[in-house]
Amino acid sequence: MTEKDRQNNQRRLALWMKLTASVLAILIILGLIFLYYYSYKSLGPEADDIRAFSFFPAVTGTISIFIIFIFGKVASEIGRGNSFSIENVNYFRRMACLGGILSISYIVRLIYISVCGRATIFRTGYCIVMFILGALFLSICYILSCLIKNAYEMKLENDLTI
Repeated sequence: MTEKDRQNNQRRLALWMKLTASVLAILIILGLIFLYYYSYKSLGPEADDIRAFSFFPAVTGTISIFIIFIFGKVASEIGRGNSFSIENVNYFRRMACLGGILSISYIVRLIYISVCGRATIFRTGYCIVMFILGALFLSICYILSCLIKNAYEMKLENDLTI
């Protein structure tokens, strides 16, 4: 494989990554619009319940948009042929921090529904699963940042020896 082919593959990969991130961002934004519309335009006794609990999905959606935006920056770095860079290390650490914030927010939600007396098996299980997924995302992003940093340092050492 020639250098030009490798660059084209990296650009194609970055384009697909950005396209996927854009579709996800659009879906999240549409979901937030639907949540807002449904929670404030509903009628009946369930409307208050929907409004009371719509704050946490809105926070989750907003943080997810930030994560997708940062992921787009990672895709841009990969498209430039700069996969193993300090920028990507920092981007993955930022995504890890946002994943930690998501995990903490679901613990806060679990406490909130417990204090309000609205804890059900579904809501409690949902909060626990989302906490675990956020912690898993945090771990994966942090591990990737460490791996990319290690690869960047190895790349620097190889550049110095040549």
